[in-house]
Amino acid sequence: MMFKSFTKREKVLLVILVLILFSALYYFTVALPSINRISAANEKAASVQDDIMLEMAKMKKIKEMQEKIEEASSSNGFKTVIPNYNNLENVMRQMDAFLSSSTDYKLSFSPTTEENGLLYRPIDVEFDCANYSAARAIIDKIYTSPFKCVIDNISVDNMEYQDADIVNHPVKVTMTVIFIEKKGK
Repeated sequence: MMFKSFTKREKVLLVILVLILFSALYYFTVALPSINRISAANEKAASVQDDIMLEMAKMKKIKEMQEKIEEASSSNGFKTVIPNYNNLENVMRQMDAFLSSSTDYKLSFSPTTEENGLLYRPIDVEFDCANYSAARAIIDKIYTSPFKCVIDNISVDNMEYQDADIVNHPVKVTMTVIFIEKKGK
């Protein structure tokens, strides 16, 4: 058996080749998978951080809404509640009681809308009264009702002739009352 003896130059080249092979083997079996896992973990951490920021923003918005509701309820000297969805029967009884002092009234219902877990039930209200004071009393009753509502698009017009004052003559009131309810139980 004959073995070739390598020259010093060939030995150096073989050592360099072995080092390159070990380096490549290390890079592809250890370093590259580690880099990929670190990159995936960083992406996941960024995604979780985004989710946390989104949830914190939602929590802040909910807290602001609750504070506004509490402030609106307590600052007017009356306490309102936001009932759970479907409070229509109670609203109808309440509206009938409030509008019983009018000479005539008409209610028109629009579809409910949803926003931020709350349902908005708009009711177009039209009623006639003996004068502005009677109309104002009805509007105040609706506004201070125990169920949370928003009054919008109020119009008070005289019913007789154009120059009649609304203080002493019959008036027609049109407005939209939006009752607010919680979605779900």
